[in-house]
Amino acid sequence: MSAKLVGRLPKGIADGLSPLTDDLRAHQQQIVVVALLEPTQLIEDLDSEDDPYRVALKVVAVEMMVDSDALDASKMLQRRHELRTGRKPLPLEEP
Repeated sequence: MSAKLVGRLPKGIADGLSPLTDDLRAHQQQIVVVALLEPTQLIEDLDSEDDPYRVALKVVAVEMMVDSDALDASKMLQRRHELRTGRKPLPLEEP
């Protein structure tokens, strides 16, 4: 099964990125976020030889991580990648 992310931010207080657009535009660097995703649709394509099932996900909430939270989240991301793939990921830039 593959996943497709619906490309828009949540509305209201669940959107932790839009208030930071000026900072994001000024720095234009990699940021670390934590997002809560929710499945919205299961798509079944029985003609597909590769993957007949896909799930569409929407972003329910998203927050930018800063300082030690960003560093902790980056380490967690690398650790989860290694557990999932069995390979060490390339080092990420320091947040």
